Amino acid sequence: MEHIQDPARLEALLTRHKIPEHMPWASAYPWSLLRYEQWEYLCRLREPMEYLLLLLEGSVLITLTNAMGRTRLVSVARPGDLAGGDVEVVLGNTLATADLRAQEQDVLCAALSLRHYRDALYQDLEFLRYSSRRLAQIMVLNTFHTTNNLLFPLENRLAAYLLDHSDGTCFQGNLTRTAELLGVSYRQLTRIMKRFSEHGYLTRTTAGWYLTDRAALERLSRCMESPDIL
Repeated sequence: MEHIQDPARLEALLTRHKIPEHMPWASAYPWSLLRYEQWEYLCRLREPMEYLLLLLEGSVLITLTNAMGRTRLVSVARPGDLAGGDVEVVLGNTLATADLRAQEQDVLCAALSLRHYRDALYQDLEFLRYSSRRLAQIMVLNTFHTTNNLLFPLENRLAAYLLDHSDGTCFQGNLTRTAELLGVSYRQLTRIMKRFSEHGYLTRTTAGWYLTDRAALERLSRCMESPDIL
């Protein structure tokens, strides 16, 4: 982790992601700019949570690892997301409730010291309203995600995922991360991807997986529950 002493750059990044507009409470606090290298941990499960972290560049993997060493990808934070720290503030926790890890080189975060501002945040109604809304959305999304994982075969879940995470014609996602998000092994995932290719739903190229039969994928995904109430 590196502290970057560049207030102008921090302000430009906050403005680019419309943080003053989407999180007006944030303007009341003195944020600093932190840089993380690829695969560096921003925090570790059950270790001290030092900062409220607002992601400004790159992406962050939010994961949980069990005692057997198996890791489950919970979600991926994108620029403009509050990546971590609010759960710990709301719960009054000093220890992190998940692993946060930089997925790319030069992940930049606006950081606010929880040691100095935890109490102020806990009494800040605007922050609490924002956090409660964010955490409620995460709860609903996780409920739908878990329900779909329990009720539907991988073929249906994968079809929905490919449609949701493509640019309309091509899926370029990392298959290891995709398998983790869908709760299956890499081998299971690639077996279904191969089957989709044999059926003509997908075509593999060096640029990614082209969705050559969107109609077929849409038919497979039609039965999936969607959190469209959000």
